Amino acid sequence: MNRDEVDLVVLTYLHGDHIGGNLIDGRPAFPNARYLVSRADWDYWIAPNVLNVNSAVQEQAAPLEGLNVLDLIEGEFAVTGELTTLPTPGHTPGHISLVIQSAGERGFILGDVAHSPAQAEYTDWSPAFDIDPEISLVTRRAIFDRFEAEGSLISAGHMPEQCFGRLVREGGRRIWQVA
Repeated sequence: MNRDEVDLVVLTYLHGDHIGGNLIDGRPAFPNARYLVSRADWDYWIAPNVLNVNSAVQEQAAPLEGLNVLDLIEGEFAVTGELTTLPTPGHTPGHISLVIQSAGERGFILGDVAHSPAQAEYTDWSPAFDIDPEISLVTRRAIFDRFEAEGSLISAGHMPEQCFGRLVREGGRRIWQVA
């Protein structure tokens, strides 16, 4: 697949490690793509007091609006028949995760709801990068309870070694089990 074939980019939130490849030489890295961002995250990061101290957002997110490739979404948003956004605030105000449903199976892409397998049990542990640790804890606890009950397959990019897993009970504790 080449860059011209990509028609959609979903940004789970606007930290530099999630937006660093949006633009190349001031033009969209994927010239035929729409870029989806939650309105809550956009509003937070584009506010002058935040934007003025964040070069990654200045260089890799803010220009998307002027290039007319940005779509702001709210709440649970059906991206396609198989892909839906799920609000998971805390890490950032408008952080979203993705729900993938296809052929009777369901999986989730967490974004940065969790950063360590230890957070499966210790949901109150928040990294320094969580903008609102209290909301992050509430989100993580609710999402993890749901994923555990459903036995859902999860992709969590910051988990070491293997980013695909499930939340299961072992010895009375919830753990991250590599899939």
